Amino acid sequence: MEAFKKLKWYAKRLRVMSGKELVHRFIEHLRIIQFNKTYQKSKKPSSSPKLYSKGSFSFCTASEFKLFQLPINNASLGVTVTELLEGYWPALAYRWQWAENAECWRRAPDTHKLWPKVFFNKVSYREGNPIGDARLVWEPARLQQLVCLALQTQKGGDVESDLKSDSGKALAMLISQFADWVKRNPALEGVHYVSAMECALRILSVCHTFDIVRSKIGKDSEIWHDVLTLIETHASMIEKRLSLHSSAGNHTIAEAVGLIYSGLLFPEFKRAAKWQQMGVAILEKEAQRQILEDGCGIEQAFCYQLFITDLIGLSIQILEFHKLPVSEKINSAFSRSRAYLATISSDSDSIPKMGDSDDGYALIPNLDVSFSHDADIEDKDFIKLADYTIIVKPKIGLSRIIFDHAKLGMPPSYGHGHADALSINMEVDGCPFLIDCGTGYYVGKPSLRRYFRSTQAHNTICINGLDQALQESSFQWSKPYTVKLLHRARTDENKLLSIASHNGYQSLGVKHTRGILVDDMGNVIVIDEIEGGSAVEININWHFQSQLTELASTSFAGKLYNSWEIKSQSRQVKVFIKGINHFRVFNADKESSRGWYSPVYGEVVPCYNLSGDIRTDLPHTVKTVFCIAPKRTVQLKGYEASIAEINTIDDMIDLISDRDDTNEN
Repeated sequence: MEAFKKLKWYAKRLRVMSGKELVHRFIEHLRIIQFNKTYQKSKKPSSSPKLYSKGSFSFCTASEFKLFQLPINNASLGVTVTELLEGYWPALAYRWQWAENAECWRRAPDTHKLWPKVFFNKVSYREGNPIGDARLVWEPARLQQLVCLALQTQKGGDVESDLKSDSGKALAMLISQFADWVKRNPALEGVHYVSAMECALRILSVCHTFDIVRSKIGKDSEIWHDVLTLIETHASMIEKRLSLHSSAGNHTIAEAVGLIYSGLLFPEFKRAAKWQQMGVAILEKEAQRQILEDGCGIEQAFCYQLFITDLIGLSIQILEFHKLPVSEKINSAFSRSRAYLATISSDSDSIPKMGDSDDGYALIPNLDVSFSHDADIEDKDFIKLADYTIIVKPKIGLSRIIFDHAKLGMPPSYGHGHADALSINMEVDGCPFLIDCGTGYYVGKPSLRRYFRSTQAHNTICINGLDQALQESSFQWSKPYTVKLLHRARTDENKLLSIASHNGYQSLGVKHTRGILVDDMGNVIVIDEIEGGSAVEININWHFQSQLTELASTSFAGKLYNSWEIKSQSRQVKVFIKGINHFRVFNADKESSRGWYSPVYGEVVPCYNLSGDIRTDLPHTVKTVFCIAPKRTVQLKGYEASIAEINTIDDMIDLISDRDDTNEN
């Protein structure tokens, strides 16, 4: 069964591979065979570990810093200083602790099983593997906790004279953890060598960690030998296993930056110049490709955009610190992405989790590289991006609405994209209200992975129970949709309007158009028009963190609406829906996987999914109204008229002024 699944996966991947990629994959296969020979040779009793002359490497002997001072902010590390000094570190949704003479590096946080001690290419880690989700065990093995421990040592103290101080304990802890990792994870063995990106992120952590503490451990410390061992084995692995062609994505940028660090900081290695040259060339190409002209990330996953922007920013800083030129391609991509991130969010804690997110970091959680704190946003309440419309009206308690009219993701596989065309997410009083259900897991629970990527898991319309694109595997889509922004405007009455359509159901002959209008009275009006084709089943989904209370049907201008109430902080929000005849609320439904939400990678908790269905001929219109009001009923003067006057997309278009600057086609 395992062999069949693997064969099926390869068959699907072959569909998106070019001739050049097939050659690349064949060469990589030959390299893996050579890696295996090297590994088998190293396991023989007669083999001896490679010895490095620490005094020959400037990174080990320098008294001055070889890296820039890390820019950090006040973001939470997820652990207290006390916990950090006791070896704790978040393995995403799990609590992980280092313990000497234990198998903590190989133990799966989700299943407590041990990943095997075998040649890395023999580790079964994809969907259906018997151990767990490799992403979870990789998190502490990125060794980013060592950087945080190193920063704690800057408060003074050293191992010999001040073990009782926090700084002394931090130094002792980081040295012990690092030495243990190197000892228990020999080159090419086990799950931590499966991904070249994981090797790259580990390089960054180790370089910054030991640059920070260099004055406290001395030039003659044996720990430098472990540093050299890790850098050479990891950089050599990355060079020969780069994520290219259809696999090029955020992994590729991480690998490029890992090569830049290795080549620049350790020029004494034979391949160092090649590593640096290769890393810069790949970064130039991929930064330009993966950061679009408007600044959005090509993967259409904001958390991964933050991840690669931090990595690009780190590469710029190391090159500038060593007085090396930074190409315009790298600088411009970084500037575009930084400006874009500042437009959609004020900091990393509030970045929208749309598309995939594995909650990973380029280096540490409180790295302050990617956000422009003095960003000048022209229209802060109506942000008009190419792929998203963001509406902010704090006066009525509406902290943020994000209307998604973006592409599926990065071709040809669209791996980190979700089928969420025309989805709407909403925050009320700074808290999530209409939520994106998140990511859940990458492997280990296929049904949940499939659900969290699906159209039904997002706040949009689903037709005949189908996704807007076709899920081929956990990281591959086919039959991608296109989205068209039709109109976007601010009316004279300060109503904010955005209208878009997508063709994800073109195989059914169906077109979905959605308009969203927000007024100053606390109303968010959503009109969905479904056209073409024969009779279909229309399914609308809205996802909430808070419980819903069903109310009696409500009439506006003689039209009956089903209605519910949801409490949000000091406000009550009422929801009215017309054009659907059957409703159900899913909450933690194991059979259908619906009614679940993933606040952090690896954690799944219940949420409330208000789902409505109707089987009908087309065209058909569904109208949803969210009324946001402070502790009062919504049937006040002005509310009914405002709700009743908009019933079709044409009604919305009629509100648009004829001025040229209000329409976007």
